[in-house]
Amino acid sequence: MPPTTLQSSTTGMSAGSESNKIDLADQKEIEAIWKEVHAKVLELAGGRQVRESLTIADVLNYIDDVQKADEAKSEHYGAFKSLVGTTLQCIGTVGGIVTDGVSNVFAPAGMCYNAFTFVVQAWQGYEGTFANLSELLAKCVEFFERLQSYQGRMDGKLTRLASQNLRLFVAICERTIKLRKKHNKLLRFTKQLFLSDDGVQDLLGMMDRLNSKEALLVNAQTYRLVSDSAGDIKLILETQKDLKREDEAKRWRRSIAKALGFPGTALDNDGEPVPTWQRAFDTRLNSLVEGTGTWWRTDDAFSHWATAQYLEEPILVLSGTGGTGKTSMMANTIKSIRRLGSEAPSSRVVAAYYFADGDKRKPDDDEDESGCLERVSRTLLWQLATSYEAMTKSVAWVVERATHFDGALDRWDQLFFNNRELQNSNTTFYIFIDTLDPELVALLQRYSKLVDRAKVRVFLTARPELIAGYLRQADGVSFAEVPITKHSGHDVEKYIISQMDNMPMLRDTRRQGISEWRQIIKDGLRDKCDGDYFNLNTSLAALAKVDLIEDIREVLKQAGKPRMDQIKAELRRLNNIRTIKEIREINEIILWIDNGRRYFPVHVMDAILSVKHYEPFFMVQNEQQRPQLLRRQTTGALTHSSEAEEPLVPTTISLLPLAQKLREKYTIFSVTDSGVVDWRNSEIKSQIPSRENQLDIAVNGGGPSGSQVIQESEINIVRHFLSNVCPEELYKRFEFEEFFNQKMGARLKEYIHIDPDNADIRIVLTCLVILNNEGLRQKELLRQYAMYWLLEHMQAVDLSAADRQLRGQVGPLLVRLFTEDCGIDSLFWSFDENVSMKTWEQGEATYIRESRNEWVYSKAGVREIDRWFGDSMVTKYVTDELEGKEMSDDPAVYRNVESDEYQTWEGTTLSSSELEKIEAWAFQELDNPKSTPARESLWEIHGALQAFQLCDNEDEKKEISQRRAKRALELNPQNWHACHFVAGRPVTSKEDGAELLKRAKGAVDAIRAKDHTWMDISANTALLARITFDLGNKLWELGDFASAAHTHRESLDYDYVHFSAYAKALGRYHESEQWGEFIAFVETLNRKSEVWDAYFDELINEFIVTLLDEDSDMLAEAADATNRWDAIETFFTIAMEIGNSQQAYDMLFLLREAFARTLELTNGVVDEKTVISTRVTALESIQAHPSDTLPQKRIHDMTNMLAQIYLNKAIEPNTSEEKVESLGSSMTALLPDVNEGMDAWGNIITICCIIRYQYKRQTKSDVAKRWIERIVRAGLELLSDSDDENDTYAYWLLGRLFVTIEDEENHAITWSMWNAIQAYDLTKWEEWVSTPIASPIRNQVLRQDSIDSRLEAGISRASSYTSIATKERERSTTVNGKARGIAQSHNGDAFNGSGKLVRTATASSAPAPVHKDEETQPKATPARIATDIIEAAPEDAPPKPTWFVGCDGCDGQWTVMDEPLLNCADCVGNIQLDRRCHALLMSDQLNIKGFKCKKEHKFLEISSWDAERFKDMPRGCLPLPVDNPKRWIPLEEWKETLKRLYLPE
Repeated sequence: MPPTTLQSSTTGMSAGSESNKIDLADQKEIEAIWKEVHAKVLELAGGRQVRESLTIADVLNYIDDVQKADEAKSEHYGAFKSLVGTTLQCIGTVGGIVTDGVSNVFAPAGMCYNAFTFVVQAWQGYEGTFANLSELLAKCVEFFERLQSYQGRMDGKLTRLASQNLRLFVAICERTIKLRKKHNKLLRFTKQLFLSDDGVQDLLGMMDRLNSKEALLVNAQTYRLVSDSAGDIKLILETQKDLKREDEAKRWRRSIAKALGFPGTALDNDGEPVPTWQRAFDTRLNSLVEGTGTWWRTDDAFSHWATAQYLEEPILVLSGTGGTGKTSMMANTIKSIRRLGSEAPSSRVVAAYYFADGDKRKPDDDEDESGCLERVSRTLLWQLATSYEAMTKSVAWVVERATHFDGALDRWDQLFFNNRELQNSNTTFYIFIDTLDPELVALLQRYSKLVDRAKVRVFLTARPELIAGYLRQADGVSFAEVPITKHSGHDVEKYIISQMDNMPMLRDTRRQGISEWRQIIKDGLRDKCDGDYFNLNTSLAALAKVDLIEDIREVLKQAGKPRMDQIKAELRRLNNIRTIKEIREINEIILWIDNGRRYFPVHVMDAILSVKHYEPFFMVQNEQQRPQLLRRQTTGALTHSSEAEEPLVPTTISLLPLAQKLREKYTIFSVTDSGVVDWRNSEIKSQIPSRENQLDIAVNGGGPSGSQVIQESEINIVRHFLSNVCPEELYKRFEFEEFFNQKMGARLKEYIHIDPDNADIRIVLTCLVILNNEGLRQKELLRQYAMYWLLEHMQAVDLSAADRQLRGQVGPLLVRLFTEDCGIDSLFWSFDENVSMKTWEQGEATYIRESRNEWVYSKAGVREIDRWFGDSMVTKYVTDELEGKEMSDDPAVYRNVESDEYQTWEGTTLSSSELEKIEAWAFQELDNPKSTPARESLWEIHGALQAFQLCDNEDEKKEISQRRAKRALELNPQNWHACHFVAGRPVTSKEDGAELLKRAKGAVDAIRAKDHTWMDISANTALLARITFDLGNKLWELGDFASAAHTHRESLDYDYVHFSAYAKALGRYHESEQWGEFIAFVETLNRKSEVWDAYFDELINEFIVTLLDEDSDMLAEAADATNRWDAIETFFTIAMEIGNSQQAYDMLFLLREAFARTLELTNGVVDEKTVISTRVTALESIQAHPSDTLPQKRIHDMTNMLAQIYLNKAIEPNTSEEKVESLGSSMTALLPDVNEGMDAWGNIITICCIIRYQYKRQTKSDVAKRWIERIVRAGLELLSDSDDENDTYAYWLLGRLFVTIEDEENHAITWSMWNAIQAYDLTKWEEWVSTPIASPIRNQVLRQDSIDSRLEAGISRASSYTSIATKERERSTTVNGKARGIAQSHNGDAFNGSGKLVRTATASSAPAPVHKDEETQPKATPARIATDIIEAAPEDAPPKPTWFVGCDGCDGQWTVMDEPLLNCADCVGNIQLDRRCHALLMSDQLNIKGFKCKKEHKFLEISSWDAERFKDMPRGCLPLPVDNPKRWIPLEEWKETLKRLYLPE
């Protein structure tokens, strides 16, 4: 079994074991550490007293005295003191561990207490001390809290690790004290002074690396919240099964996404759009200043639009010029609308939004060529359609029945405006659109025709000119306009204050005069900038760089200038202060922003700019030496250079991150909400001159600097005057000549400009350099852009206008691209070779395929090359001629996967005749490939392999490959490839196959023994590995298990990886219970991790997933059988380290879940501490690195598991109030926001846990209340729509809630109705079975469950409504506890191939959709099936109902319940028991592995099916519990009752 605490193969760590003793070597090392620490503390004391008996109370009293000595109490003091206490307590515990293990050391904790006291003394009196020390301690305590959880279970190695951690803490204290000397002139702290120091960061990094040596111990902090130290409680949670509902919901969403026309590049692996709008909203929301955006409540028009039930103007337009805060106000409004609560005009509000920055793309960024209306419409319609279950179902229903959508407006009409759900639901829809576009006017006109527009409200941001030019001119569109600058004064003030709080000169309001100056600045900027955030940020940036009062006044004076003047001044400033290299880099950024085919994130833009630091392949010399230009360097000195130096290579590389450059140096750019580099303001571009204008200005003496450019004649006049007035020595001392040279160079220096004539050719050059450079092409993002967009950039170049020199550089690079290996491989070869085929097909393969489309299959690329080489300057430096060959025309036809052209060229198989043609061509091209028997043998085996891998006909594939491989072996018995292939064919006997492989392996071993370089060739290594591994397979088939396993392990010694084959081999070990060999193979994998670490993707997809499918527990079985959990844990540890290093977060999530599940599957005591901490880490990691590819269900399952753990621990007896509250906070934090966008279905367990927690504590929690409202509303909507098929969902969802809050009456109603639906469907199915119209196919499908079969099995007709598992439930209630998988047969059979019943779900699973007619009463049981069979189509069969509830104690299952069950409220509806198993639970006799329900839990009864109660029940009614005299209640009355009980008025 896995130990309570993880252990390596050599070091045990269980409490009380002999292995906890510290050996002499470890003890000596620990003593040496503490002698060093003691000396260091004495050094820090500097003559002060060192109290080795110093306690935590002493330190806390000391910092109390320090605080009292300060003039004003720090707001951070309380938190700081609490954190100090926590830190010192941890240090005390860890220090005690060390002392317990090694008695001959100085008191560890006391030494650390002294060191920390010296830190406080050093920084006493400095403002910000408490805040900054808190930040530092928070980092340190992360490590100490992990270690203290292992008190009493530390061996020598971990004790040494604890000592090293405490030594590092003292080193951090020392570094912090040294910082005091370094910053001795500081009057206050800068933000994160300690954490930003490189020395402190290095020490924290060392602490982090030190703890990573025990990687599986670092999650103890989370464990302590959810587990007592005893650690013996089993908390294994069964993953909830969603049955058909999840698949159907996915199908709905996929069909909606397809109907909306999202391009392929915008979809994730599930076929759903990537939520870029959500990211844009989150980014904008995080940048908002607290307290802004509240003024809408005081504006009558705004507040009326948001909250009134009846509206005159449902369109609200927030108007203002660019940069006045409209987008931020929209984000604030969305946040407010979602939190309206009782102020909302309806019980539910849905907010759908579109941010222009979130959808920022170039017109030809991908295959999406749609306009603004299309993009906005599909984004909004997707959010509206998927906002809640009933709407999704309704929209999907429309999509399935729609034959055609005539553009975006028609989609709005069919999918939303005319949707019956819009009319039925008690929902208000708010639609937010950032930035009005003329295309959207038609949508607003269509919207204005809605009858009930109050249900759908529209919010727009727009510039005044667009409002006047389009909205006011649009027929039928009325709206209310709110000018933002009239109301945003308060927001502007808040923003100015927040910025001043970050300025060192203005932050401290206690300093004399600071408060007054803050007021002056705030008032001045607010009034002069008039809500223009561009001007405001420009002025604030200028203020941050000055500190003199006169300079501040000058900044305030300039703040009132118009925006165009501000932009011109900023450009002029950059031209004057930036160096030549910086200006070139600015121009390069401009080039890619304006002419790149997509917008680039900061890291990609940085990579693009790095290309210029690579030496060009070919430097063109000027035809004529142009006049030398003077270049200004950072030193101010002049250097000579020619224009030939300009294109590619500056001499230095900046180490400043690009993001910081953009923020501090290149202020005309910014990073948008969507994370890409763009203009800070769209108006900046219009003020930048073109290159032609710049050259004209420079020659004529003007320029962006205006009058500052000085003419040579003017310089001569001043020089003449000074030389006559000043003595020569004085003239030289003032360096007048250097000054004059600078002024002369200014008129010819480079300025910020755009260069439209040469923009695309410069990008072409960059792409060619990337593709032709061995180092650059390894950068995946650069290579993919270059190969994908090269042709389009070439087509965009006007060769007649492009610079001659640039054209000359392109020619040789183009030739190299198509004639040298580097360039050809860059375009057509795979670089991402260490991933599974699925991952590769979804990634790199798409780029390579497009390269083939453009350069191989079609004429597009050839025609463009022909155009370029028709230019004499392009060919000037090209010496070889190019030959063209006839190809197809348009590359677009090869992009359609369903076209014949695509299948012809991109298909993965070929016909045998095509293979023969390829072989015939190859035979002609090669030099006599069959000249000798050995060469002919090689030719034949390649033909065999080609047929085996590529032939599209299975019969031909087998015949050709076997015949040619046999022929190859006859020609040359030493053709080891042929030996290997023939040995693996089914027609070769096991014995013959083994002999062939033995002979081949022996010969290969002899070859490599003679030639030690033979194994340096990867093909040879792969051949030997395959021969060896397959020999092991053959030996296994022959029953020689030991030799086979040894041979398998030997194959791992060769540098070749094949994880799918390894998984099959371990499956064989598992079947034969060869557990020793199983563990030995895993240990070999552990030792050879340096070979397979590059194949992490294959490890997960083809090894872990195979070994740990739903029914497999082979890893746990092997570890239990051998008591070698250390080997399994080491394997997962190594794999997780590799995943971390590769930042493969999705696959790392799957790996961690596999590790946790493996630990849970033990037959012994589950190491739940590691299980929990591993899952917590997995969830935290995926939250920190959101994924578009990881299925959300996996994340939901992980969240649900943690929620139930927290709930179980919180309701345990004798749990302290503090811990209960902490667990409740952790539970609520899993789903912090109750909004309509949250998936209530996937998170139902977590939601019910939150509700149950608050219910048990009898607290009035707003979060729980809102979740209850959400569930009740969703259930009522499903019952209110016209689709009867989804009523089962409603009863399942409501039943979950009612058991959670112990609403017994409504709980009974929901289960009775669910039972009734099942009974009706079963009757309908049996009627169809009994119909004398059936085909042999139909008869075969139904035979097992026909009425005849039931009668022959001795089952009475009266039990036709009862469990389909009556016999199975008679077995013992103690089960083996193995994972229960889903194994439903065609049309709903719940049996596996052997006829054994397989458990397929629990009652907690979401039910499968059912079908019912208008009547709800089940009909009489039909007579037995007739025997006269005639032909009929089996498609007429109604869906056969399967079991819908089962006993979790004995696995009994019911299609219709014939006996009552008990439903556990404390397990939030996850556990149901029949009376027998419940009695066993109450008497502590229900012994089931991993069973989490307890006898102390609260149970609600589920009544058995009573057909008599339904006989006389009127239509449209529901049965009441048996003890209610009314017997039934009308459905509408019941729904009104639920509204009254659970929904707000």
